[in-house]
Amino acid sequence: MKDIYKTYNFEAFLLDDAFLTTVKSPGFSLSDLEDGDILSGEALEEARRAAAFILAGNVKNHNIDTAALWSKIEKETASIPATKAPAKVIRLHSGIKWAMGIAAAFILIFAATTLVNSVWSPGAEIITAMGETDELTLPDGSIVTLNADSKLAYDKNTFASDRKLNLNGEAYFSVQKGSRFTVVTPQGQVEVLGTTFNVFVRDGIFEVECTSGKVKVTSQSGEVSKILTPGQSIALNLGIESVSTFSERNLWRNKKLEYKAANAADVIKDLERQFGYEIEIKGNKNLEPYSGEIPLQNGDEALKSFTWPLRLNYTIKGEKVEIY
Repeated sequence: MKDIYKTYNFEAFLLDDAFLTTVKSPGFSLSDLEDGDILSGEALEEARRAAAFILAGNVKNHNIDTAALWSKIEKETASIPATKAPAKVIRLHSGIKWAMGIAAAFILIFAATTLVNSVWSPGAEIITAMGETDELTLPDGSIVTLNADSKLAYDKNTFASDRKLNLNGEAYFSVQKGSRFTVVTPQGQVEVLGTTFNVFVRDGIFEVECTSGKVKVTSQSGEVSKILTPGQSIALNLGIESVSTFSERNLWRNKKLEYKAANAADVIKDLERQFGYEIEIKGNKNLEPYSGEIPLQNGDEALKSFTWPLRLNYTIKGEKVEIY
């Protein structure tokens, strides 16, 4: 790892040819980023995000033009949720201005090597902030309920003939019968004709739950492909099939979430998204897995439902929460 990586943000890692080569090398894993003492703190977190983004197949190798490069980078950066964004505010990643400032140097290195391959189509784009949900009716009459901190995009000009959307975050779909309906995510895609289903895609995790009809789920690489019927679900972690820690994940629409032996850190991320909190665990506690139901009507009740079974306490100060 190079010393300059200490100053890098998400965009800078994507633009670094050596970093791209390292991540794409056989046998690479995210834990490799922790080796040595070069990366730590925020730089390590940015490197992990960039590596997960690359591993998901979002960066391709081919010639580029510089104007298109920065347009793509800006769009992708805006689509990736900031880890500490306040409620109801959507911002471009703060590091983009820094990355723009060294654009000339990176373009010389980057030319003819890499280009961010955006999954977003032109046309309609719906974004929800922390603590915000939205429901929309698509041109074909299908209904989408978008969970907090999520993004949905589709091409208005072609949707009637090609029912395809792009999702990053979480959404519940109630699809009108008709031609093929496809939801594309950074981790894979879901294809249906007419059904209801929930899609969760965050931090390399891709989970689909079918509640009616049938859905076909395919990983980004194409190595995993399954057809789900009502009551069935599938979970992928960076393209590899894993055990789901959700129990009827679609219940978020009814203002509650259920978990079974879920990583406590993942539950905390849900709480941050739903209520716009910034949650800190005090005392370097090693939290046990969480199983149970969390109501989403208000933040205090949600935190109580999470902390009590784990024998923890909490304090709320505005949008900041301390768990101890």
